[in-house]
Amino acid sequence: MFKTFFQSQIQQFLSSRSMSALGYCHKCNTTHSLPTNAKAIQQVKSLHQQFTSSFNNIKHGKMIGVLLTKENVTLKAFAGAINGQWNIKGWSTVCGGVGTSPSELPKYQTIQNKTNTLEKQQQQLQYQYERSKQDNNNNDNATRTTLLLLQQEIQQITTERKRLAVAALTEMRRHQHVTNFEGEKAILQDVFGTNNTTTKMPAGVGDCCAPKLLQDAARQNLTPIAIAEIVVGGDNDGKLRDACVERCQPVLGFMLCGINES
Repeated sequence: MFKTFFQSQIQQFLSSRSMSALGYCHKCNTTHSLPTNAKAIQQVKSLHQQFTSSFNNIKHGKMIGVLLTKENVTLKAFAGAINGQWNIKGWSTVCGGVGTSPSELPKYQTIQNKTNTLEKQQQQLQYQYERSKQDNNNNDNATRTTLLLLQQEIQQITTERKRLAVAALTEMRRHQHVTNFEGEKAILQDVFGTNNTTTKMPAGVGDCCAPKLLQDAARQNLTPIAIAEIVVGGDNDGKLRDACVERCQPVLGFMLCGINES
């Protein structure tokens, strides 16, 4: 009875969509896609249970996914990082491979350390500013001068933190090398720019499950046949999802190129 209900739910989900991962390929002038299937959905639901048992502190919702291949190899991936870990044994790595996650890039870490130091300084200055503001009952010139100087320091730190944030993102993106199923290599930022000439590349591109899974498959010369993703934790826990429109679709066209011929 339960099995029949479960199968009917899967069929209902499958009938509601035709593709699980897709993207427009600028070179081929067409949309490449990778569907889901019942087996992929069953496996990702099983992975959901395992993941929940292993990482029971996920509160805000995290995507995990599986990719099935013709070679009977099943790959699995999680979006972003888990408890500060970007690469975990048995899971697909970040797109650039081992050694290219933010925690493994020396320059990125140097920038982050500077950012953390500035954040602490800014918090201290903000505290001093609020205290001085409260103490300025007589509205005297000396206190007004102090407040102005504190405001200027806080603004300078804010500007520098923004600059460092851009530098950190640039350093991370510099290592996001990917290969598609035609054997072509590219950096995700270049791929995104090709397909979205008027759209700024948002943070998080390449961190989702689909790009990780496809890059892992291409790196191992595996042939994908189906993909499925599911939410763990949060209000949408247990819900199946397609690869996202904003961050995934703009790069999946390139990453899926050659999949039908491989």
